[in-house]
Amino acid sequence: MRALAPLLFAPLVAAALAAAFTTPAVAQDAPRRTLEVRPRRAEPIRIDGRLDEPIWEEAEEATGFVERRPLTGQPAPARTRFRVLYDPEALYVGVVCELLPGETPRGVEMTRDDFRLFSDDAISLKFDVRHDRRNTVGFATNPAGAQLDYVAVDNGTSFRREFDAVWEVATSVREGAWVAEFRIPVAALGLAPTEGARVLGFNVTRDHNHRRATYDWNAIPLEFGATSALHYGELRGMEGMAGGRPLILIPYLLGAWREGDESRPPRGSPWTLGAGLDARVRLADDVWGELTTLTDFAQVDLDDPAVNLDRFPLFFPERRPFFLSGLDVFEFGLEAVAQPFFSRRIGLDEGRDEIPMLAGAKVYGRAPLSERTSLSFGVLNALTGGDLFGDAPLTNDSVARLRLNVGEASYVGGIATVHWVDGARTRPETTAGADFRLRAAEGQRLQIDGFFAGTFAERAAEPEDEMAPPPPLESVRSAAGQLAVRWRGAAFRPSASLLWVDAEFDPAVGFVRRRGVAQANATIQYQHRTSTYGLEAVDLYLRGTQELEQDLSGSLGRNVNAELALGWVAGGYLYLRADWDEKVVREAFEVAGREVPAGVYRGPRVFAGFSRPDTVNPAFSIDYFGEGSYFGGVQQTVSGTFSAYASRFFRFALSGAGSFVRLPNEEPFVAATGAASFTVAPTTTLQMDGVFQINNVAGSLVTLARLRWRYVPGSDLFVVYREQRPYGGGTVERERRLTVKLTYRYDALL
Repeated sequence: MRALAPLLFAPLVAAALAAAFTTPAVAQDAPRRTLEVRPRRAEPIRIDGRLDEPIWEEAEEATGFVERRPLTGQPAPARTRFRVLYDPEALYVGVVCELLPGETPRGVEMTRDDFRLFSDDAISLKFDVRHDRRNTVGFATNPAGAQLDYVAVDNGTSFRREFDAVWEVATSVREGAWVAEFRIPVAALGLAPTEGARVLGFNVTRDHNHRRATYDWNAIPLEFGATSALHYGELRGMEGMAGGRPLILIPYLLGAWREGDESRPPRGSPWTLGAGLDARVRLADDVWGELTTLTDFAQVDLDDPAVNLDRFPLFFPERRPFFLSGLDVFEFGLEAVAQPFFSRRIGLDEGRDEIPMLAGAKVYGRAPLSERTSLSFGVLNALTGGDLFGDAPLTNDSVARLRLNVGEASYVGGIATVHWVDGARTRPETTAGADFRLRAAEGQRLQIDGFFAGTFAERAAEPEDEMAPPPPLESVRSAAGQLAVRWRGAAFRPSASLLWVDAEFDPAVGFVRRRGVAQANATIQYQHRTSTYGLEAVDLYLRGTQELEQDLSGSLGRNVNAELALGWVAGGYLYLRADWDEKVVREAFEVAGREVPAGVYRGPRVFAGFSRPDTVNPAFSIDYFGEGSYFGGVQQTVSGTFSAYASRFFRFALSGAGSFVRLPNEEPFVAATGAASFTVAPTTTLQMDGVFQINNVAGSLVTLARLRWRYVPGSDLFVVYREQRPYGGGTVERERRLTVKLTYRYDALL
């Protein structure tokens, strides 16, 4: 442990100094802005972006936005004002964004659920629905009227745009301002019944493209991020909302043609017809149930192309809608490093090919226990595979999660998973764990969290002879855990963590990047905000990592690095980073078919990059990575992106990465990936996009063409064509698929 102590000591001292000598820009106990919401009465409101109904003038007006960036804490130079109304079925929000002299608002993004919307002029409504100062349900638009809805979990720890709700917005541009008019139904917010007047956490954020600036109604310290529910204001005075129990039914019909994949039924026929159903209902005050049957994810985006030039597996995020709702309940562990539950392991094989999902069900929600405590819970069950739908065995996965929420942002919880495979000799594999998070100090700037999890499984050794009797089963118990501390200062932001992963830790529905390791990490970040030379901020990072054998008997590697990053008000971003890195390889492995022998490899690494963000047109980025100690050889990698709007209806983008690799006793080789895409959006409800991907290591070419038409709110027609074929001697199977999927959303109150 003495090898780990120096890495942890410096950040902890820095955290104490930061707490003692830095003053937060916005204190947690500063008065929160409140707005009394007026009932709509019987007067109808037409969502047309004009705000010309008389009732709008009777509602209380809110203004006084505060700049978050680039001039943190200053009054916003462009005035923004809004009013809020309500009725038993919905909230109505009207926002007026005044323009600076000579300014024309930018609204070029037309597609739904695209983060590039925030690069235009944009308005985002942020609701802390449960008023627990933890999670956000957001609705955003731009002057073109494009829609983006999202969920941010635990004050921005996770952010998911796959959340899909039915709501309305209309915009208009008039002399000196642009206007957004929203109607957010009770069902979209998931409001639970309550007695008396309702209080919601609420904020309005404006992205001002002309100044590359962001303004908030209730000020959010920059270091807490855009979705810190700790820093929202409040809507008050709403009575009689959320009557009944919302029921959402989304049946679908599907027709598909497939060529080249003989493992898919029906055998001998390329045609498939299918139907399924997704359902969601509120079971109690704040308890929701969801059911999916014969689920199809044909419309889900492709993963980005990638080449693995390391020993450890690549991480690809979850994109399937069923696994994303109720996200705040099921989050556990350290994302992309050690997750006892990772939903992407359900219904996808190791090659990321889909295993048919027969049915899935989950129940999740929250029960208040006292004024400062509540219990969040979730149960999920999924059934996949089976002889009827291919060669994958029938598999059942179950997950149960509990979390006791304390105060504004602290919690303690537990999780359990069970993985069962039909016909397996072994008993079901189980995983169980506990986690916690503590936030304290002024403004909740100190965060301490951690988890511990264990797996319990039976495994058999590989038989030496196929004719020999099956080898006996052995019980395997393994564990992993983490402890981390972080300080969110206005200038100093140190952090430190300890991670321990047993060599046998391999949860059946989890993700583990590396096993058999004890790892210590420490980071000190200092940010200086300035307006000199057009700069917005200068960031300095100092980082260190030490990896040891799980029993702390020997080193597995270490890394120290320093990074300088410059951000300009106009949008440019430059970073330079220098590393000294050491890797200890205990067993030989392969990189792109070339063997890397066991040994100790150490030397320098260099990173550099410059980007011009989507707030300007065109946008681009270029990055360089060079390693003179790449397993005894050399790696040079250049990657880049380029995107441009030819008009508000057409956008195209290019991305690629190329690595020149030379290993000892091997011929040099080049590993390259590339992608080209385009989007055509004649309206905000109709879009067509295409993607072409190439990967020379996997030897594959992938083409995706997709049409999405939202013909009524919440209901879509998808036409998706996907083709995969070998390239340059690749061994991937040639496959072509054409899918037509029609969904219809039915909403009711029970």
